[in-house]
Amino acid sequence: MFVTKNNMANAVATVLENVSEALAVSEMKSNLSEIRLGLDSIFQMVSGMEDKLQLLEDKQDVTNTGLLYLCQVAGGFKNAQNIKPFQPLCHDDERYALLQFKQSFLFGKDYCSNVLISDYPKVESWKIEGGNSSSADCCSWDGVKCDEETGHVIKLDLTSSCLYGSINSTTTLFHLVHLQWLSLANNDFDFSEIPAAINNLSRLSHLNLSSSAISGQIPPQLLDLRNLVSLDLSGNSFIEVPGNETHYLELGELSLQNLVEKLTNLKVLNLDRVQISSPIPHILANLSSLTYLSLQDCGLQGEFPSKIFLLPNLSVLQLSYNSNLTGYLPEIERSSPLTVLAIGSCGFSGTIPSSLGNLTKLVHLDFSFSSFLGELPISIGNLASLKELDLQGCNFSGQISSSILSNLTQLDYLDLSQSHNKFSGQNSSSLSWIAKNTKLKLLYLSNLNLVGEIPLWLMNLTQLIDLDMSRNQLTGPIPSCLMNINQLSSLYLQSNQLTRNIPSEIRNLTRLVDLDLSSNSLQGPIPINIFQLKKLLSLKLRSNNLSGTVEFDMFLSQLESLEILILSSNNLSVLMNNTDANTNSHKFRSIGLRSCNLSHFPNFLHNQDFLRVLDLSSNSIIGKIPGWFLNDSAPHLRYLNLSHNLFTEFDQHPNVKPPYLFTLDLRYFEIAFCWLFVIENLKPVDLFHLIVFIMCSAVHANAFCCVQWHGQQNTLQTQSDEEPDGLLKSRPAMADR
Repeated sequence: MFVTKNNMANAVATVLENVSEALAVSEMKSNLSEIRLGLDSIFQMVSGMEDKLQLLEDKQDVTNTGLLYLCQVAGGFKNAQNIKPFQPLCHDDERYALLQFKQSFLFGKDYCSNVLISDYPKVESWKIEGGNSSSADCCSWDGVKCDEETGHVIKLDLTSSCLYGSINSTTTLFHLVHLQWLSLANNDFDFSEIPAAINNLSRLSHLNLSSSAISGQIPPQLLDLRNLVSLDLSGNSFIEVPGNETHYLELGELSLQNLVEKLTNLKVLNLDRVQISSPIPHILANLSSLTYLSLQDCGLQGEFPSKIFLLPNLSVLQLSYNSNLTGYLPEIERSSPLTVLAIGSCGFSGTIPSSLGNLTKLVHLDFSFSSFLGELPISIGNLASLKELDLQGCNFSGQISSSILSNLTQLDYLDLSQSHNKFSGQNSSSLSWIAKNTKLKLLYLSNLNLVGEIPLWLMNLTQLIDLDMSRNQLTGPIPSCLMNINQLSSLYLQSNQLTRNIPSEIRNLTRLVDLDLSSNSLQGPIPINIFQLKKLLSLKLRSNNLSGTVEFDMFLSQLESLEILILSSNNLSVLMNNTDANTNSHKFRSIGLRSCNLSHFPNFLHNQDFLRVLDLSSNSIIGKIPGWFLNDSAPHLRYLNLSHNLFTEFDQHPNVKPPYLFTLDLRYFEIAFCWLFVIENLKPVDLFHLIVFIMCSAVHANAFCCVQWHGQQNTLQTQSDEEPDGLLKSRPAMADR
């Protein structure tokens, strides 16, 4: 007969009844107190056995499963060798807790944070279908893992599960007290705070709440999770539009020192973008088991404890974007396990020690926008494993020998942009040593004042995906052989002095997503072959000498993925089809058609829900501004320039509702009248973020314009009307790769 908690309870109750009856008839009253003490001991013993009895019951379940397995084998099943003991079904209370957790959130593809294949609503599989025992076993549900012996839920991985909703201490997730591993990363918890009930999960060794839209102060109850080995709260800083309200996660009263003192088992600590705003405690250098430390963009202050660089197991150290964090690089031992060192955009200074070359396992090195002085040590050439090197905005002195970096044959990412060193002002051919790095995929050489033509040594880099040589002084034509690098996804050549036509061979770049040739002296028509680039998301050709006629419908019908189109300030004539065909599904984010010889207000602007930037200035658009435009279309506009046209009036009184609008330019219309713009849902303080350009014809210098919100008037000053396509910067940061 198996021992169970019920059996034991019944037995103990019987013993207690017999003892009580004996006491009733006993005449030995003097021993009554001793017997009561004995009873108390029995009660304590029974209560202390509860956990052991639960464990015993769990093991008996496993025994039953094993017996069933043996019976199957003994019964001579043909495939007995493939039979495995059945896993115990999950516990009823934990199944209920998971189902209640599911019901407390919205989920589905509409709530996915990314359009990645890996993003899908895992909780959709959490259901019980018609009493089906297999579906009732929550251990088989997506993202759920149970202990093989006890059946308790010990791991819950809901990373990128398209969840949306608030989370608090009543959430049934915190009833899963046997959890050891929990990830809710890449979901949207609507700026909820981390609930204090997190300490119910005292067995947790891994906790990942990164990029999950949580905010507020981290509760002190987090420190009760003494078994934590990995803690990731990164990526929880957001600017909410409209209103530009900032939401972020902060340590607050829970200081970094307290966290390090309490969670002494940590091996992985990632607090990127968590507001810490304090110095790094020296005690952090005592966490000898630490393998991964990332504190990027945390508002860190003071001097970084240099002993942390020497932690014996530290493989990843990332401190970038802490401008008030100072420090220096110590002498580095040969045994260092560092594979990632990122201290860009910090206040580190001094010279780089030659012992940097001892980091033979280093894969990623970021010194961008640092304040290091002196020369880049020759020993950097010893970093044979290095794949990513970011020296953007550095100020090294002396000549950087080509032999130093050309030895880094494993490089796939190299950024020398804005480097105020001997690279700057060189002829582009002098960088031919880069051609030896044939594995390069991302190469950034912008703003170096490079002269000469686009170098032919680029043709050796057949694996290039991103090439940025913008903001230099490059001259001559765009070489047609450049179009043979057919892996290119992004090509940035803007702000140079390039001439002649855009090569027709551009059709070879079938993977191209982002093309920027703005601010050059390119001539001729837009090549018809450009419409073969079906993956284009962004096309910027502004401020060249391009000429000829182009039908706007070609961009709509042939480049169906296009979101950013900037054709402004050329000698082009853009023909607009008066129909709005193909525009219902085609959504733009930025359109620049300044000086494109337009004569009518474009109908395709109907229902452009995602449009943020629109420039129709310096055309010959005549007549009324359609009432549907400002009142119904483009609710997300941030920049609107309609200046220097022949508009006569609004088709209907504009009711501007600009939760996003920062710039409105209506200068130099053909006739003068007073426009009264009623701006709803805008507080007076928000007008500091709204720039309005309104000037009337010089013939009617006494005419005036005004802005009104809730019946009040305010005077605004004007600023530059430069089209802000920088709002839509395409190039990713190194850390985002």
